[in-house]
Amino acid sequence: MTLAFRPTCLALALLAALAAVPAQAQSPTFPEGMEHIFRLRSMPQYHSNPARLPDNDTRRQGSQVLINTIGGAVRMPLLSERTRLELAGNIGDARYDGNRQLDHQPKQFSAALPWRAGKLFAGRFSYGYSDRLYEYLNRTWPDRDMQAQQRWQTQLGLRVTEDLTLPLLSVHQGRSRYETDLNRTLYNRDETGWEASAYYSGMDRSFVNAGFRQSRVTYIDRTDFWRAQIDDAYQDNEIFIDSHWDLTIKTSVETRFGYLRRSYENLGERDTSLLTIDTRASYQYSPKTRFEVYAWRRPYSNDDSPDTLYSTQTGLRMTMRWQASDRSAAWLSVAREVQADTRFSGVDSRSTVWRYGTRLEWKATDNVRMVLDGYRTREVGADAGNSFSQNILRLGVEFSTSRGSSQPERMLFTSECDWRYVEYLLCDAIRPE
Repeated sequence: MTLAFRPTCLALALLAALAAVPAQAQSPTFPEGMEHIFRLRSMPQYHSNPARLPDNDTRRQGSQVLINTIGGAVRMPLLSERTRLELAGNIGDARYDGNRQLDHQPKQFSAALPWRAGKLFAGRFSYGYSDRLYEYLNRTWPDRDMQAQQRWQTQLGLRVTEDLTLPLLSVHQGRSRYETDLNRTLYNRDETGWEASAYYSGMDRSFVNAGFRQSRVTYIDRTDFWRAQIDDAYQDNEIFIDSHWDLTIKTSVETRFGYLRRSYENLGERDTSLLTIDTRASYQYSPKTRFEVYAWRRPYSNDDSPDTLYSTQTGLRMTMRWQASDRSAAWLSVAREVQADTRFSGVDSRSTVWRYGTRLEWKATDNVRMVLDGYRTREVGADAGNSFSQNILRLGVEFSTSRGSSQPERMLFTSECDWRYVEYLLCDAIRPE
């Protein structure tokens, strides 16, 4: 068992033990009480093109897949509700009948310790880990690759008033690791950085956070050849403003705008500036119907094209949820994304991705949920060698037990789920409120 796998298993074992503890046996010393969710999922499904091989590749074939996952989250107040321990994690097992080399165990774990010290100081320690199937398997096919990511962050703020924190300081460190030789050489990377901002909280969930962020990314295994072609390090300096506003009882808007300057270590002539955008708007049209719109424009650490210096992704996604009854609901989702690749050769390229699908959900009991969904992804590049289609049909059953509020369930929904492909194995179709 790898060192990365051990903390995930131990954390999930702890979550399972906590979930099994009766409510009356839990410590009464926590005024707000300990909250948790624990769940099991089994999802047989069909993937028409699991490796996302291009249209002109004759090796394309469909595969039946069985994915079982176990996950849980716990929210444990320590000294108070404002100083607490938060743990969340998922472990899955994916088995392919026609492409056995794709069998793998996706994992995701997060831990956080928000804290308060008197009236003046507040902070947060956090750690995140994920290990999942590499998305661009057409580059490594017929071999499989896995991508493991880790991230640490420490945050400290001075609370000038109950609503204003100034400054809010944080430092972070992360790394990404791959399995295959070429991907390790090209894409193994470390990241370090810091951030300084001012944070103002308004009514309910509303807030504004504005400041400066700097990060440095180093590709630790690139050879002299690749260093001369696409460099081995860059630094991002970004001015940003991040906000959430509950405009009405029915409408909320989240936005993040930034102006980013990227400077390369050795290829100074390729330095660039980018406008970054992440926004989400939610509208509760009626008690049964909810609409969500996502829009983004962000730099992308390209790990699917060796001759690409950097990429920019611009996209829009619209989702509608209809709560037919207390036990049943339906979703419709459509997304369009354009990826612009800046290549070291000077000949840039663009590709367009459409993703759309539907989801039906039925709660047989408070602890048992059935899901039927289907999705289609179509990417169109410069030619058939850079275009692919993928269809996914899934039937799933979920068993869960929980105690307390919906906060632990939200902890299981990682930030990655907001914008990655909707068929990501450990994500739901829509973010819980």
